[in-house]
Amino acid sequence: MKLYAKQQAFSWNQNFNIFDENGEVVYIAKGKPDIFGRRRISLMDSLNHHELAFLKQQASAFNTTMEVFMDKEHVLSVRKKALSFTPVFLVEGEDWIVEGSFFSYDYTIKDSMDRIIARISRKMLSWTHTFEIDIQEPTAEVTHILSVVLTIQLELDRASAATLIV
Repeated sequence: MKLYAKQQAFSWNQNFNIFDENGEVVYIAKGKPDIFGRRRISLMDSLNHHELAFLKQQASAFNTTMEVFMDKEHVLSVRKKALSFTPVFLVEGEDWIVEGSFFSYDYTIKDSMDRIIARISRKMLSWTHTFEIDIQEPTAEVTHILSVVLTIQLELDRASAATLIV
């Protein structure tokens, strides 16, 4: 199954529409910062805007960590591994590892048995951030995979903001 996550134009709040292969919006992600600048992102179905999960950024100056909740219960943590040559994220609660390419355009989610769960590719030449998500494990929880994608996007935003400051 393939999904496409496209950031809404001129969105400073991590707002995404997630499309299926037919171009239909199936999920919506709406983000907003709290008073400390951390992000909270709601992942909702597109039909009735029912919240399926919400992601809450943890405070850290060195890496991005998102806590994921479903029905107010903590289900996983997605954390960027510090001091790694290429981007690596650890997904605690699913026992996944997410490995990125050197230029941060391609990512692979693998389980502890080294099976590929999903491949994520970021489009280079587009007005807004756009990801293609190729889910290869049919039993994988889609909201968990989308949580990984939103964490990657948050980290890319954080890293580009840090380079602007320097």
